[in-house]
Amino acid sequence: MNRLVIIPSAKKVSKELEIEIGDIPSGMIPIGGKPAIAYISDFYLSHGFKISVAVDQNKEEIIDYVSKSNLLIETIGVKNSSSLGETLLKSIKITDFNTNLLVINFADTFSSFEIPDIDTIYYSNIEEQYRWTTFRLSETKEIIEIKEKNIFNLNDKRTRIFTGIFVIKDIRKFKKLLEKHINNADFLDPFYHAIQEYFNLILEEKKQFIELKKWHDFGHIDTYYSSRRSLFKRERAFNSISIDELRGILTKKSKNKSKLINEINWYRSLPDPLSYLSPKIYEFDVNSHNPFIKMEYYGYPVLSDIYLFGSWNPGLWSCFFKDLKFILTDMDNFNKSDDKEKIKKSLEEMYVNKTILRLKEIEETDLFKKFKKNQLKINNLSCLSISDIVSSLPETFKKLKIEQTKSFSIIHGDLCLSNILYDSKNRIVRLIDPRGSFGEYKIYGDKNYDIAKLQHSILGDYDFILNNLFDIEWKSDQEIFFSPHLKKRHLLVKEIFKQTFSFSEINKIQIDFIHALLFLSLVALHSDKPRSQEAFLANGIFLYSKVYNSL
Repeated sequence: MNRLVIIPSAKKVSKELEIEIGDIPSGMIPIGGKPAIAYISDFYLSHGFKISVAVDQNKEEIIDYVSKSNLLIETIGVKNSSSLGETLLKSIKITDFNTNLLVINFADTFSSFEIPDIDTIYYSNIEEQYRWTTFRLSETKEIIEIKEKNIFNLNDKRTRIFTGIFVIKDIRKFKKLLEKHINNADFLDPFYHAIQEYFNLILEEKKQFIELKKWHDFGHIDTYYSSRRSLFKRERAFNSISIDELRGILTKKSKNKSKLINEINWYRSLPDPLSYLSPKIYEFDVNSHNPFIKMEYYGYPVLSDIYLFGSWNPGLWSCFFKDLKFILTDMDNFNKSDDKEKIKKSLEEMYVNKTILRLKEIEETDLFKKFKKNQLKINNLSCLSISDIVSSLPETFKKLKIEQTKSFSIIHGDLCLSNILYDSKNRIVRLIDPRGSFGEYKIYGDKNYDIAKLQHSILGDYDFILNNLFDIEWKSDQEIFFSPHLKKRHLLVKEIFKQTFSFSEINKIQIDFIHALLFLSLVALHSDKPRSQEAFLANGIFLYSKVYNSL
């Protein structure tokens, strides 16, 4: 059976979402490191569908993502479509007519379901029906009324809403009906006129209307956040997270008990002037066999998603970095001058011993052996082998005089984009998932560590590598090239970051050194992502070699 799904993504996100994530096409709405079309296409590809995405405004975003991600998706240009009906008509005219089952799936709707071999409309029962296009059915399953969204009627008790998923058996008949209604001038989109007539011409036993109990709508600001919570709750193999949406409370448990206890103690230990950085803590337990924390839940955008796929304007990024710089300065005001040997020992533990230990965890792997060769070249730079890095690390650490650090400040310890919550409308920052330890210290540590963590998210392209948004190729067994899928907006954000966080030459090279070590230490933690591991290691060696060669 030749089966086709058309995903209309010709229009931009709604105005309410644009404020949060920027001016992007609906198919590129980000959720957990992937855009909406990735979730939708993964589902239909697993069911043997050919996939076509209709694009117009900001089409380069989708075309670029599809091509660089090697997705088996065809992009269809539907320039200047005035309606959903026109978008679909143009798409159908371009696609292959050897199709005996067509599914139309809106770009901001996702669900997994059994795909029937019968004309089907998927609907949902929901009280806030004025926000969606709604319809009524007669006893003989005829669509007797369709009302466009944003029409509010307090006395209207209709609850069937179109979820944005339609199964069409006779694609030629549906095309003719689209052509018939395309010039209708009333308020309702011609697509829905065509849907109504198409389904009303089908015998009752030859069609069905199925209620979707579980589906994800990315198109409204609140449903976007609830869908994101459902699809991507920041859980790891050792973490368990639940969210009480009505009360706004997040409960976190973990099999890694010591890590969670350190995190809880970081929140508890913040001095009062810095308590604004933390979500409100309602309940916790650090003494039992099952530690947990209940804290205030924030639905702010995930900054790693915004950076990857969103489109914040440069001014907004500038505000964010300035607000973050203020917070780092505020934290630096709380410092601890301690025994020099204790500070030195903690610095050696974090920068030398931890890195070497993590690299030893992978030294028997094929990946380690690939980077063990001498005369290694990465992105045209002559680099040290991984073995040379391990042997040179203690001496490089001493040359950079990091061990001469005289005092520690309060630090977060894992200050990457995904752990920073930002309300751009009110310029409010909250920090989550702190490390809670730095060598022999808990809440205190080297302030450069936080800056290096932030740098590895922005300048080091950590989130691109983590989410497989990069190219990598070995030209020979001693030469490798890798490049993240950066766009002009990412390069501009990098420049804004560098202008905001400018450092002395001595401080900069120390931060660059720590930045390199972060990537080298990451490799052992991502055995489930071998391609990302390779890029992490290549990037770490590249960054370390640049520092080493400059000494």
